[in-house]
Amino acid sequence: MDDLQDFKTLLEQICHIAKWSPSTNQLLSIREDIEGVVNLKGRVSSGDVEAIVARRVPDAIYAIFEGVDNSDLKALLLIAQQATASK
Repeated sequence: MDDLQDFKTLLEQICHIAKWSPSTNQLLSIREDIEGVVNLKGRVSSGDVEAIVARRVPDAIYAIFEGVDNSDLKALLLIAQQATASK
């Protein structure tokens, strides 16, 4: 069972999973799918792993590390401040 727990932890790191509760069968299916991709392509990418995990455990919650574009919000705030200042 430690092997599957280690595998689950590795998947969490690769896919940036914040919360999920995969069953043993789901983890085994993910492992089989990854092995299938390796057998077909000779290697597996992180994108391949992410797609497999998303397909096998659709209710997983992911952490997002990309920045949010706040330029529109900043522009609205500036307009609101200018409107308030001119009153």
